[in-house]
Amino acid sequence: MLIIVGNGRILGGPWVETIFAVGFLINMALINASILVTSTIGLSTVTEHVACSVVFTVVDALVTWTMCVPHSMRFVSWASWPCTKSVVATVLTVMITLDVQGLRNPQLAWSLQVIGSPTFNQAVSTLL
Repeated sequence: MLIIVGNGRILGGPWVETIFAVGFLINMALINASILVTSTIGLSTVTEHVACSVVFTVVDALVTWTMCVPHSMRFVSWASWPCTKSVVATVLTVMITLDVQGLRNPQLAWSLQVIGSPTFNQAVSTLL
């Protein structure tokens, strides 16, 4: 964090340094929120119980806050691996759980409709 904020001071003085610091903290808060939401959805899917989801969410919030709040650049470089591994593990847990459980109501009809009849190139170009 100090390097990023220090670069702000070099680029534009104390005002830019403040903007860089606030932006960096907002970035870390959004990363923490993303991890928390993903893991909460995953744990809710696995446990299917509200009380367990609330307890796991609180514990996960404390763990992600501890891992994502930058203390120094050395800490950030050390903590980035567990943060990344926790996000990957959470996403894999959700994907595997949803695959094992299957559809909750297999008789439910899918109601997906495509507007018009786009060609493959037209459909892919809308995604770019």
